[in-house]
Amino acid sequence: MTRLSALPIVLAGAALGSACEQLRAPSTGPPFYVAPAAPVPGATVEFIVPAGTLIPGDVGVVFVGRPSGSGQVVGCAGTNVYPIQSAHVVGLGEAKAFPIITTSQETPVPVGTRVGPPIRLAGQCIANDTAYDKRDGVVQ
Repeated sequence: MTRLSALPIVLAGAALGSACEQLRAPSTGPPFYVAPAAPVPGATVEFIVPAGTLIPGDVGVVFVGRPSGSGQVVGCAGTNVYPIQSAHVVGLGEAKAFPIITTSQETPVPVGTRVGPPIRLAGQCIANDTAYDKRDGVVQ
């Protein structure tokens, strides 16, 4: 009968134990990245942008960046924490990124998601002493 060595099992156990310790260690860096929940085509996405951000109603926006942070925007949305991302206006011939805070969901919108056209101006609001334009559009 062939006897199996316990050595590979011990090494695997040590490696597994090390990985578990790393998971339990307190994080000193940025919060864990949460995989985006993709809004389905046809779903309405509500978001805010700094007041005066040029987004004509007949163009769309595309999300171009992973979250750079998150925060509450009481006065513009509920008391939940919302992701802060970057987007570009599609169709203006100029690709200038601007901050966008999605208020219709608490998870980031996946990079490459296109919303609109059209993009509707749904109002204005103030949160954290900053003026915002409320906008919405449908995922393409």
